[in-house]
Amino acid sequence: MKFRVASGRLATKEEIIRDFNSIQKQPKGRVAEYYKRFVELHISNSDIDTLTKNHINSFQKELIKVFPEYPTFPNEAKMALLDLIFNVGMTNLNTQWPRLKKAVLNQNWEKAAQESNRKYPIPPERNNYVKNLFEKAAKKNQTLN
Repeated sequence: MKFRVASGRLATKEEIIRDFNSIQKQPKGRVAEYYKRFVELHISNSDIDTLTKNHINSFQKELIKVFPEYPTFPNEAKMALLDLIFNVGMTNLNTQWPRLKKAVLNQNWEKAAQESNRKYPIPPERNNYVKNLFEKAAKKNQTLN
């Protein structure tokens, strides 16, 4: 991954450290757009796409370790779990969310929706998004049965 300044030249190590330190001073848990005003560097869209794909692949492998049936889950449930693991990490999801874990292992998407709420700094809109995804997975299952 290559950081660049606005002119397009590659950033120096010092410039990267400066931007990193600037971000470290900001409040945690905000959307990425919020932090743009505190940095001068950027990365290319292709680097962003590569990073995103690598993160998703890594998260999916971790989710399969926790939920072996993950590949067969409805897409909405997969999206909800990806959102959750992105925020809380695999270890936390596996050990600190026992009711959610049980609901997911049982593919009880209604119960998973009830158990998916994260605490601050996760905004209510994001929690509602995940809850709605699990509820859509539940409705999809009802339609199939």
